[in-house]
Amino acid sequence: MSGLFSLIIVIIVGFVALNFLGIVGGGTQGPIATGPGQSSEIKNPQPINISGGGASQKNNNQQGTTQSGAPGDSPYKKLVRIDNIQRNVDSPDKEYITLRSNNPSQNIIITGWTVESRYGGTMTIPPGRNIPEIDAVDSPIILPPGSAVSITTGNNNYPYNFRENGCTAYFNQNQTFAPGISNSCYGGNDYSATELLNRGFNSECVDYIRSLNSCRIPNIPFDTQLKIKDACVQFVTDNISYSGCVARWRDTKDFLKNAWHIFMRRTSNFWDARHDYAVLRDQNGLIVDEFSY
Repeated sequence: MSGLFSLIIVIIVGFVALNFLGIVGGGTQGPIATGPGQSSEIKNPQPINISGGGASQKNNNQQGTTQSGAPGDSPYKKLVRIDNIQRNVDSPDKEYITLRSNNPSQNIIITGWTVESRYGGTMTIPPGRNIPEIDAVDSPIILPPGSAVSITTGNNNYPYNFRENGCTAYFNQNQTFAPGISNSCYGGNDYSATELLNRGFNSECVDYIRSLNSCRIPNIPFDTQLKIKDACVQFVTDNISYSGCVARWRDTKDFLKNAWHIFMRRTSNFWDARHDYAVLRDQNGLIVDEFSY
């Protein structure tokens, strides 16, 4: 009987010892985590934004975690700004954002920069033509000091991105731009009477040419053609036009203007009609400016 009692005591002691060891050896691990399963309520680690802002994180024009000079800020910050956004229009051809250079002395290349919208996504600024219709290929768009660039969402039915010049007002004869381009250009009255007379033109021709100051290619009435003679008609045809204007004036100091027009050729609006948040980024993805409405 005593032997059986001793055996029971040994079993009990062993059982207690094993349980104690189990607590000591595995207690620090705690319960086995099963994870969130299919639930999306808890996800770790939570995403951490270190970019300094952007259209995907913010909904106002405050800097948030981005401070001047911090990672995420462009060296062009405060040198180029978002001036305004024209939205709530019935066509992408009438919708645009305007950027303006605040740099007093430096030319800034903006081709390759991006414009972000919460509503529309991202647009990349393309190259353009410094002298449209004359330049054969596109080149990087350069903003001179104090200049502006308008980026139209749609097309305007014009094939090139371009810089305004002293002759581009001729484009208004057959095109409508949003925003509009200047109606001012070199015209027929820029030819002196002496210059025209020295070409052998009669007085009627001189008067007619010097009346052509509307930046339009003239449709010369037949009776006027008879008065000014064939040589004058040919001169008007060759010179009172966009290409003739450029050939005469392109080397003058103020020929190139401080306004660019870019067309993204999208078929739907890029900006929300009521409220949106815009971010301008440089070629390295760093923030140049932010704008909300």
